[in-house]
Amino acid sequence: MRKLYLNKNAKKILWDREEVSESIFIERAIQYGPEDLIRKLEKKLGREKIVSVLKKSRSLSKRVVNYWCLIYNIEPNDTYAFSSEREGVTIWEPFL
Repeated sequence: MRKLYLNKNAKKILWDREEVSESIFIERAIQYGPEDLIRKLEKKLGREKIVSVLKKSRSLSKRVVNYWCLIYNIEPNDTYAFSSEREGVTIWEPFL
């Protein structure tokens, strides 16, 4: 797994880390970064890598995944965010 070292612009989306793997960087860029950052990552790492992280990520919101599925022409049901495997999974259970 290749590690990426962060410049100060990347620190805006990775405020809690000194170095990260490609997949975590891509995941955070998809969730919090501007669209031009995704385009730069696409040029550097390839579209396939971005799409792979988009499909497999367990921490991306449905809203963000749906947006990028529209951009990349991907069926949302092909992603973990919209899969039946995720149904019923609650990360945080609020107090009732």
